[in-house]
Amino acid sequence: MSVTFDKELKVGIFTIVSLVLLYLGINFLSGVDFFSSTNHYYAVYPNVEGLTESNPVKYKGVEVGNVGKITLMEPQGVLVVLNINKQVRLRKGADATLMTSLTGTSSVILKNVSESAPLLHSGDTLTGITPKSLSDILESTATPLVSKLDSVLNDFKGAGTVMKQTMLRYDTTSQRINELLANNQEQIHRLLGNLNMLSRNLNGLTHELQPTLKNFHAISDSLAQGNYKQMAKDLGTSLTNLNGILEVIKRGEGTMGKLLTNDSLYNNINQSMQSLDSLLIDLKANPKRYVHFSLFGKKDKKK
Repeated sequence: MSVTFDKELKVGIFTIVSLVLLYLGINFLSGVDFFSSTNHYYAVYPNVEGLTESNPVKYKGVEVGNVGKITLMEPQGVLVVLNINKQVRLRKGADATLMTSLTGTSSVILKNVSESAPLLHSGDTLTGITPKSLSDILESTATPLVSKLDSVLNDFKGAGTVMKQTMLRYDTTSQRINELLANNQEQIHRLLGNLNMLSRNLNGLTHELQPTLKNFHAISDSLAQGNYKQMAKDLGTSLTNLNGILEVIKRGEGTMGKLLTNDSLYNNINQSMQSLDSLLIDLKANPKRYVHFSLFGKKDKKK
């Protein structure tokens, strides 16, 4: 009885140890390190497409843990457990951004929003951020582009209408010009003939003017060869002499200077003119006083 019990106990212990080792092996292969302590944090995402358990968790570019259990939690979204090394000091308000590379590999990027915020503890929740997917980015970029393209096409359509109207007007104008040329062909030929005749007359007039132009050229050469320097020099000397004479007159020197600057000479001349005027008046009134004429040589004894 005891032997049977010992066998059953051994089998049970062996089974339990085997299950534990299997569990530990599976988790170890999944990336869980049982020889180092980790903290468990939570993050909620609206969509975790491409993210699977054991995907890496990075902090400042270094892998510091992995993704644990992923649970659908309606209506909030998807709950993700993050197994992170205790050496990473996350603070309140830290972000856990879900990133997907071009190869399709997803990872979680940790970032502290504030270095002065209180520290988080195991079991706290991080702020889950899901960036826009490539399709969303393309859609947001293409929407305004499509609107602009549609506007450009509408403008082009309007420009095409205007171009068509312009071409119609051009056709109408060209037809009218052709009709005008056809109706006035004789007058146009006559006008061209008159222009040719005028051109010939101008050509002949140019030949006739050539001798006159040559004469003008010879006259200009003769004038250019004249002794203008000597003439200018003589003129300058004359002006200098004239300035000297004017300076002498201005200083009152000489007869002309005294006449222009001395009042006494003017007064004397004025007095002489007055005396001469009085004498002429008296001579005209009493000519006998100044002129004695006698046929017999007698003198007039009267005063």
